[in-house]
Amino acid sequence: MMKSKRCVNSSALFHMAVFVLGTLLASMNVGVVCSSDSGEPTAKSVWVKWDPSPVDPNYCGVQIDDEHSGYVLPEIPADYRLVQVQVVTRHGARTPYQYLPGDRTVWECLNTQLAIDDVQPLRRVRHVDRLYRKRFIQSREMLAGNCSLGWLTTLGVSQHEVLGNALRARYVLDQQFVTALTPDQVYLRSTDVVRTQQSLQSDMLHLFPPETDRNVSVWEHETLLVDVETIEYKADTLHPNRDRCPRLRQLYSELAMTDTFRATVESIADVQSELERIYPDYDFTDPHWVIDFADTFHSMDCHGKPFPVQITPDMLLRLFAAADVQWGLEWSSSEGDLGIGEFALEMVDQVIGAMQSTRTHEPQARYRQYSAHDTTLAPLLSVFQTYEAPYWPPFASLIQLELLQHISTNKYSVRFIYNNQVKTMAGCSSALCPVDEFLAMMAPLRSIDFEAECQITGVPAPVPSDDYDNNVQVERPVAVMLGLLGIISLFLNGAFGYLYCSNRVRFKRHAHAARNRFSALENQDPESPEEEDDDDEHVDNYVVQSAIGDDQL
Repeated sequence: MMKSKRCVNSSALFHMAVFVLGTLLASMNVGVVCSSDSGEPTAKSVWVKWDPSPVDPNYCGVQIDDEHSGYVLPEIPADYRLVQVQVVTRHGARTPYQYLPGDRTVWECLNTQLAIDDVQPLRRVRHVDRLYRKRFIQSREMLAGNCSLGWLTTLGVSQHEVLGNALRARYVLDQQFVTALTPDQVYLRSTDVVRTQQSLQSDMLHLFPPETDRNVSVWEHETLLVDVETIEYKADTLHPNRDRCPRLRQLYSELAMTDTFRATVESIADVQSELERIYPDYDFTDPHWVIDFADTFHSMDCHGKPFPVQITPDMLLRLFAAADVQWGLEWSSSEGDLGIGEFALEMVDQVIGAMQSTRTHEPQARYRQYSAHDTTLAPLLSVFQTYEAPYWPPFASLIQLELLQHISTNKYSVRFIYNNQVKTMAGCSSALCPVDEFLAMMAPLRSIDFEAECQITGVPAPVPSDDYDNNVQVERPVAVMLGLLGIISLFLNGAFGYLYCSNRVRFKRHAHAARNRFSALENQDPESPEEEDDDDEHVDNYVVQSAIGDDQL
């Protein structure tokens, strides 16, 4: 009995050890794939930076250390006065929104979120006794450093500081169009995303420095509360909302099947092959992979971060170019109208409201700013018929839609400005677009039944990944597979151990019975020779079986 217990214990220890080993391999998958025994990246995932300057500086937007990079907003034309301005911005530079294995890049995000305990709809707070600060736990995020995925970086904050100063120079100091951060003069809206909200706060900090709050203060030590309106992300119209409008996913999938779209992928076949070798578990069947990788590498490029050694500057530029063409194909189509048409009509309605307010003298915010995304600005450029290459809006990009009134004739005109450049909208006879032409150009949007058009038609097409939910960790499938192998090994080795021990015990019992029978035969009466011979033969068979069984064990 003691031997059989030892057998069971040995088998249990064996298959338990195999299970633990499989589980450890699964949990240590990152180390197996991306690191050597020393913990340093292997040759497969060495990351280098060739030059401190960006490979594609145009996408990066304002370069803080470049005196020639910035915003020079066009002056208001002579003989015109400004009635209203609507500003739409893209957030500043941010971290990637997906994680690539082997990336040990350290990201710095010094900006944070502060909040106070308040449930009252106040405009001012007399005393701020306590502030709550959101902080990321060090070394617990997917990215190294103190940032999360898609977080506004220190560079992004600085870009909007420059933008805020430019807006102040034009609309506060030059035109004296707005004088204070109050609801009767300024309206603010942002998507429900931290990076857009922080970008807007940085703009306001410089458009209206805190010392200007004293102009509207009642008490010496009051703190101004500024409302920033937002809508739940999945219900918002300030970006192409694939949850609110499922048809957008289908349109993108249909676009991905066109020859023009496929040609952009074929043009970078060598880049795809290299990326597939570096990231074997990434889903390259998703048609959005070109933009996803380009977006990640753009973020790294703008912050001077290293790349996988196999990705050359030439490969990066061709990847960026292919992604830019895909942006143009996507948002210059009907997907652009459907994706941002409702918000564009909101802007048109604000233009109409401002003209009515001028006649009725009803109060209305003259300065309106919306903080959003590249997926907001690109389709807006298409809807306002000013979309041209390069199609992908850089970080901290800026659209200005100005309503102007001629001083002598009182006639209204609309001017569209994108990143310092006055654009002539295709439906207008000049850059200063007569308001009648502007409204006629935008009229087709009103004929769209957005609720009906947003429904999926026919057989649903494969759904591409969503830009803002695609936080990918491509090593996870391998970890899951190794974990399952560990579990399978547990059951297989358990079954093997059971068979091993049960057969060994059975053979031991047979051998023991044979030896007992043999001893009994030796003690029998010698006058029975035939019975003795039969018994000897039977005993020999048992001994042979026992021997064979022991050898097999």
